[in-house]
Amino acid sequence: MQVFLRRLCESMRSSKGLLMRVMSKKPADVIGGTAGVKPDEHCPQSRKLDSAERKLRMFDNLRADIASVMERDPAAKSKWEVLLCYPSVKAMAYHRMAHRLYQAGHTTLARWISQHSRHVTGIEIHPGASIGKGFFIDHGDGVVIGETTIIGDNVTLYQGVTLG
Repeated sequence: MQVFLRRLCESMRSSKGLLMRVMSKKPADVIGGTAGVKPDEHCPQSRKLDSAERKLRMFDNLRADIASVMERDPAAKSKWEVLLCYPSVKAMAYHRMAHRLYQAGHTTLARWISQHSRHVTGIEIHPGASIGKGFFIDHGDGVVIGETTIIGDNVTLYQGVTLG
């Protein structure tokens, strides 16, 4: 256990500055010129994005997910707690990666990532599901979101719900 905690602390030290900077910014604070661009949130492949824009969108989504938990869950005490301890945030990070792969035609890899996410978080989200920003699953164990599901922005879901 001590080895695990030491490695966790070492990895956090190297990425702590980046995460603190990312978590402290507002979603609209992006690198020059992209602040006014609002591509379709439900279809990340709707236009070609360069590497910097993809990273910014990833962190914008992460910040929005953390902010949604902070506003809707009175038990959430800090952004760090939400990032490290809330399965909903982890499930959405996995889902966004799997969704991007699924849309690019890498369906087997996308499904593998979604199944890994289910084992880690207890939340099953098909990589074909479209989910907007600020999605929060409160007490997510047993939640299943199917391939045909479309979820908008700022939605809260509770334990044991099946969609699609």
